[in-house]
Amino acid sequence: VNSLQDLIKNPSISYGVLANSSLESFFLQTTISPYQEVKHGMENVRTTLEGIQRVLFSSANRQYAYIAGETSLNYAKGKYCNLTTTTSFREDSLCFALPKRSLYRKEISLEILKLRQSGFLDKLSAKWLEEKCKSIPDIASHDPIKFESLAGVFYMILVTVGFSFAVLLTEWIVAAIRDTQYPYKKASSFQEAIKRRLRNIFNDFQTDIPCIPEINECNAIEIA
Repeated sequence: VNSLQDLIKNPSISYGVLANSSLESFFLQTTISPYQEVKHGMENVRTTLEGIQRVLFSSANRQYAYIAGETSLNYAKGKYCNLTTTTSFREDSLCFALPKRSLYRKEISLEILKLRQSGFLDKLSAKWLEEKCKSIPDIASHDPIKFESLAGVFYMILVTVGFSFAVLLTEWIVAAIRDTQYPYKKASSFQEAIKRRLRNIFNDFQTDIPCIPEINECNAIEIA
């Protein structure tokens, strides 16, 4: 099996993705071939660990292929010699979430490009994603993927989320100060400017979701 098309055409190999994930939603909702055919044969797993274990302990009569993000699979492949991957069919990358028309979007993007060009991101990937692989006997006596091994990934995510919130908070403070400096904003104090912005966000949220009391009814219609 060298591609997604080969996997779909091979009935002797079961396959699946992580349940309740964005990848599952993609296969269930897409109308693009061959991705739309994938949903008909998926045997999804509850955790990434379960998916990797099903692949590693597959037999000749019962083979299994786990479809996941390239980063996760490269990490697992670096730990276990018995695991291999095919060519990637979908780009897998991470990015920062910033407010629309953020003042810091260009600066952050430039810094990320500098880190990539300097080789820092490659060194970080090699440190956390490329480890000496283990064979099947070692897997049987140890937990394949432990929290300690993934700690670096979680730390990176936490730092990313914290940095995003810090940027958002900074923009809010700067904008609130500016509101108090311009008469047409009608904000006499910093506290009033913050309250006004919170009120605007709440009003926008209510406008975007006009039928909150009818959510259960809407869900029932979609499931049917």
